[in-house]
Amino acid sequence: MVRSFVFVRAAVILAVSVFAYPQTATASGPLPIPFTVDSEFLDYSKDGTPQIDMYATSFQHNRREVILSSSLPGKPFVNTVRRLIDVTSFLFFEATLPLRADAERDEEVAARRSTEAGCRDGWPVVRAEPILGYETTVTQFSNAQQKITMWRAPNLGCFLMKFSMEEKREDGAFHIVKSRRALKVTINK
Repeated sequence: MVRSFVFVRAAVILAVSVFAYPQTATASGPLPIPFTVDSEFLDYSKDGTPQIDMYATSFQHNRREVILSSSLPGKPFVNTVRRLIDVTSFLFFEATLPLRADAERDEEVAARRSTEAGCRDGWPVVRAEPILGYETTVTQFSNAQQKITMWRAPNLGCFLMKFSMEEKREDGAFHIVKSRRALKVTINK
């Protein structure tokens, strides 16, 4: 009886923290979060019909995307587990920053250089294009079977605002199979 009460109490505390933490994560903590981006991830069927795979709220830290929260439409149990994973991952990431101080400094220098270079990172630049009021550098990589296009925003630390992956099919043409797009940028003050 006592054991089950302790378990229920722990489960309630965990559930409250899992659902409350993503809303408070940007307000406190040693890791500054200058902005967050709400994005949607899409998968495409063979006929080109898009289906939402995931929604996420994330930010950029030294060229590394950190997911604060994510959800998969129509999957409530999976969403509960994902929220637990998201919170645990963020807390682990934040807690281990002091242990990786030298690596963090190196990553910060590399991130600054990438931003100063306009987020080119060695891929051919195709064009510049604004997304949600932020200028992006559009780079593209392709080979015989695949084409990947990325839209990165220098003013947001080269955050990936849009992404598309196309694969060559039997008809010889490239067809989109996955994409991502930013829906909203929130600047934290």
